Amino acid sequence: MTSLQVTSPERLLPEEQWRIFPCGDSALTIECANEISLSAYHKVQSLRRLLESHVLSGVCEMVPAFTTLTLVIDIVKLSSLSATDSPSQFVLEQLQRLLQTYDAEYFSESVASAAQSAIQSMEQTTERTIPVCYEAEYAPDLQELASSLRLSTEEVIRLHTESEYHVAMLGFTPGFPYLLGLNALLAAPRKQTPRLHVPAGAVGIAGAQTGIYPLASPGGWNIIGQTPLRLFSPEASSPTLFKAGDRVRFYAVSKAECERLASAVAVSRVYEPSNPTARILQTGLLATIQDAGRFGWREYGVPQSGAADIDSLTLANILVGNDRNEAALEILPGGFTVSFEQDTLIALTGADMSAEATLNRITKLLPSYRPVLMRSGATLRMKNPQSGLRSYIAFAGGIDTPLSLGSRSTYERAGLGGIGGRALQKGDVIGCKPNTPQNAAVMRFFNPSSTAQSALQVLPFLATRWSLHAGLVSGKRSSVTLRVIRGAEYDNLTEVSKEALFGQRLRVLPNSDRMGLRLRTEQEGGFTANTAQQLVSRAVMLGTVQLPPDGQPIVLLADSQTTGGYPVIAHVISVDVPRAAQVRANDYIIFEEIALEEAQKLYIERERSWNVLARGIQSR
Repeated sequence: MTSLQVTSPERLLPEEQWRIFPCGDSALTIECANEISLSAYHKVQSLRRLLESHVLSGVCEMVPAFTTLTLVIDIVKLSSLSATDSPSQFVLEQLQRLLQTYDAEYFSESVASAAQSAIQSMEQTTERTIPVCYEAEYAPDLQELASSLRLSTEEVIRLHTESEYHVAMLGFTPGFPYLLGLNALLAAPRKQTPRLHVPAGAVGIAGAQTGIYPLASPGGWNIIGQTPLRLFSPEASSPTLFKAGDRVRFYAVSKAECERLASAVAVSRVYEPSNPTARILQTGLLATIQDAGRFGWREYGVPQSGAADIDSLTLANILVGNDRNEAALEILPGGFTVSFEQDTLIALTGADMSAEATLNRITKLLPSYRPVLMRSGATLRMKNPQSGLRSYIAFAGGIDTPLSLGSRSTYERAGLGGIGGRALQKGDVIGCKPNTPQNAAVMRFFNPSSTAQSALQVLPFLATRWSLHAGLVSGKRSSVTLRVIRGAEYDNLTEVSKEALFGQRLRVLPNSDRMGLRLRTEQEGGFTANTAQQLVSRAVMLGTVQLPPDGQPIVLLADSQTTGGYPVIAHVISVDVPRAAQVRANDYIIFEEIALEEAQKLYIERERSWNVLARGIQSR
């Protein structure tokens, strides 16, 4: 693992050094402490406030956690700022200079002065008062928890409402606050068997923390009450009630008061496309609307989402002349079928799903990786792929649905994006934005001669004679090599597991999904580590390879959580994440180690190749 020890500012971290290490190829994590505590919380928040007031070039997002602050970096932007240093090294050098300045500029030689400065800074944070109903109907675990702690339920409620809490981080689900400050008398382990359904607003205790579920979800915390407040409102300018650094207090309310305070249920807006383009006749296993994803929301617990295979989405958009971030369809096998309500320019990329189009009883195989002009009334049906898993259909102009936190990507768990925040259903109508001059430039490939027009009246589509090279297609083999850099906990692996990590075939399990690629090792018991020390949760990124207690790795994908507490043994590099998204159940992958600097060079080269391709198609 590329890890750098940086001497810390004396007043921020007097007893140890900073530890800074990569979080994949597009982020750096700064570790301020080794264990969860209010002291660690203050250090993280102090560092965050410093970086908010002294912006580092190329840092586009910060994700605070219990003991760490992760900086997400813009590799492409940084490549233009420094011709010699790697993007990560460029950010690191800025950070080192700033930390040295921080020590001299913001803190006097007096420890008392430093402590007073920290107190004044904390007083500037937001304080939230949260009503909670602790009555039995809303507190299914309160009585059992009180008994196990040898307290009365009244004592549990009193102790829970007397403390002041601090939001250390948001994660697990969008807006979920992890609160420090729980009275030690209330500390209790998670439930042995997690519930399949915990309601939104549920207030729980797990270990030495308390927290609130913003969304209905599975969960293993001890539920001692419920708040009527909405913690996650994606339609608001600030989508989460809490932010890391906030102070929180609870107060008890009756059931009647809880119901009175309950927020009105948001009325879902009906999606009425202004330019109806296509109608869904059959969805297959799963079809969703996805763009490049939503950015800038990780600190609120909102995942990036977006296309699982960003390569295929980008190429589909380029082929029809779209901006490459436009929304398109992401389709799993199972017989997806769509009919076109007007002549439409599309492109099909991704998995090798044989597609056929029918019009006037004429059926033709639809070519992929090239612009295709579909005829109004034609039906397109996708068959199961010969290889790969996910296919993409881009429409000229891009799919037009309401933006949700700056993106049209569907994230079902939080009801974000797409049509009503859900997967597509039979009967849904897809609308598209108006064509742009770039779309019109692609249309020039279709000769408007009388012969072509005559053919279009009979055939279901016209296609260009050229297509992109098949080598651009991701995930076309049953065994795929994924290049990785070492993770922060790689050195904790046993020597046998270290050797097995690179080169051993790992089988893809059927329960893999958009959240993660679940793998099975060949060795009995999976990979093992030399230490049983529990990891403190911190930020994770697309491609992060986590190692749960069962020893079977998970590669995080588009809909993965923003923070995680499993050891991180590797990171799939950004340019290979699309390959991971295309492997199927019972396929095999092999990890191959690569240097961080090389991973970032490949990232920059991919960006440049997309630019060259887009310019080439427009000027052809």
